[in-house]
Amino acid sequence: MKMRAILALFVVVASAGAAIGLERLGSKAPGDLPPSERSATGGWFCPHGGGKDWNVTLQVANPGDEAVRVRTTTFAEDGVSEVPNLVSVEPGANREISVPSTDKAASSFIEYFGGWVGAAWVTETDSGVAAEPCLADVADALFLPDGTTERGENAFVVVVNPFDIDAVFNLTILREGDEPVTLDDWTGFVLKPRHSVLFHLNEAALGAPTAAAKLDVSLGRVAAASIGTASGGGIRSAIGILGPPPARSIMSGGSDTGETQVIMANSTRNRGRFEVRIVGSEKGRVLPEQARKLDARSAHSFPFVTEGPSGIDVRGRAGFGVAAARRSFSGQGDRGATSGVAAPASDWLVLPAGLKGPLEPRLVISNPGEEEAEVTVTLLGESGPLQDPGPETFRVGPGRTAVLPSKITEKASRAAALVEASSGEVVASFATYSANRNGYAVSAGLPIPA
Repeated sequence: MKMRAILALFVVVASAGAAIGLERLGSKAPGDLPPSERSATGGWFCPHGGGKDWNVTLQVANPGDEAVRVRTTTFAEDGVSEVPNLVSVEPGANREISVPSTDKAASSFIEYFGGWVGAAWVTETDSGVAAEPCLADVADALFLPDGTTERGENAFVVVVNPFDIDAVFNLTILREGDEPVTLDDWTGFVLKPRHSVLFHLNEAALGAPTAAAKLDVSLGRVAAASIGTASGGGIRSAIGILGPPPARSIMSGGSDTGETQVIMANSTRNRGRFEVRIVGSEKGRVLPEQARKLDARSAHSFPFVTEGPSGIDVRGRAGFGVAAARRSFSGQGDRGATSGVAAPASDWLVLPAGLKGPLEPRLVISNPGEEEAEVTVTLLGESGPLQDPGPETFRVGPGRTAVLPSKITEKASRAAALVEASSGEVVASFATYSANRNGYAVSAGLPIPA
């Protein structure tokens, strides 16, 4: 397995800078750690939520050559719900960490010391599964497009403040064909230090086909994610998009059943214009209507029909920032959602999107570029890189999406995947079916710092 020789240098410089930023915002200093580990510090913010009979597991994978110490803290509406837990993640390994998840606003903060790791969460209920990568940063503005409050649907937003100062923000709902709306209690909302909170969007915008949330933070910084549930069963989650929105969003997914939706939010007072390209399993094709429009201060769901695993590449025009999420259907009641990524990259760490068996994980690799990409995939197990199956090399044509053969991923359904491109740049995600396809989740990969 090709490990990053320069990763240690990045961790010392960039992560140390992140640690300084956290300290300025009031994070607790890791005083119980040696000075060498304090200098290589970073964090992941995981607003996963919770509920009765929910099981939340954090996935933490280490693609480097040295063991990394990881400390997790879980917050709830009443504050810290568990004493911080310090564990070690071995080189090339993926570790599962169960966290308290009975509180509806449950959120976790992961600190790492001595090297870089990637983190994500998997939420499992009796009716479905949800998964997303954790956020690498906090912000003073976040967009959460994936929400609907139509009959039988519930939309939630989880917000976490892991720092030692108050966070003050407004939460506004952007709707389809209607004016933005909020509640008095959601204006100037004060979130105490080291607390998390849950907002039920149905309370302010019942019956909205699209209900996207926007957070404007006037004091402090927060992280947030959306959670969607259906009365007929199913659960999905999507991380917040840090503002200002990027110029591009690429959202990979598996073989969706029926309609795929791209949900977009526009908080500006100008109409937004954008282009959409489907990066397909057979060939890349541009939709007939290349330029689409989104009304000012609104949100809208755009339906697509994809053929097999695919990536959806959305690009803003004339300076329009893309705040988008992809909502997919498995055919068995559960949906998957992802906020995607802002750009392709050469190296990815993709965390598992399911835990309970039987699982059918699909590693989806989209190549939105114009040159062929050659990628090597190494699966990272509990103890380190797996030898059975060992690393495999594949080619992904330009404008195409490939899926790692199921005979490989099903052998190690709970392993993370290290995806390294020796040529070209790609986007990698896990799309996982579970319990005879009654559960479905999509989790975008994390680009590995170079």
